[in-house]
Amino acid sequence: MAEGGRILKVATLVFILTVFTKALQFVFYPLVAALFGTSGEFESFVVALSIPTLISTVLLGNFGAAFILIFTEQRMKYGEKSAWDFASSLINIALLGAIGITVVGVLLSPWLIRFLAPGMEFIYRQMGTQFLQILFITVFFFALIMILTAILQSHQFFIIPVGTWLISNLVLIAIILMLK
Repeated sequence: MAEGGRILKVATLVFILTVFTKALQFVFYPLVAALFGTSGEFESFVVALSIPTLISTVLLGNFGAAFILIFTEQRMKYGEKSAWDFASSLINIALLGAIGITVVGVLLSPWLIRFLAPGMEFIYRQMGTQFLQILFITVFFFALIMILTAILQSHQFFIIPVGTWLISNLVLIAIILMLK
């Protein structure tokens, strides 16, 4: 029964942290609208934010589940060192890939904004490009968070990963406040 009680406490804490993290997302767009207005500035920011978010979600959306399975199997069959060697290689590849995507994204920002918001006024396209160049770094950090989350979850640590999402939302809100 002690194990069941521990699981219930962890599940409850994970639930509370997840709800708080999602609640921060309800604060996010009203905060952006309050800082930038709901005109071209707001549209510039929303378009700019959607690009790295989409890229991160598409490229890394199911990374965690696959990583946990492979990492755990590697650990069980070949030992801890082999699993960490695998993880190290994968982390290096994923982070180098994220850096590459970030660099390419920053360079292509003007064309990405023009493609996604073709009718946007020039001044707001410029603003969106600058926002996107700043926000593209989130691809790297999203990759890092996904990798660390998968490693922690493979070791049955669930609270810390939820906390990383909470922290990432707080960092994003801080970045928005600094942009203004």
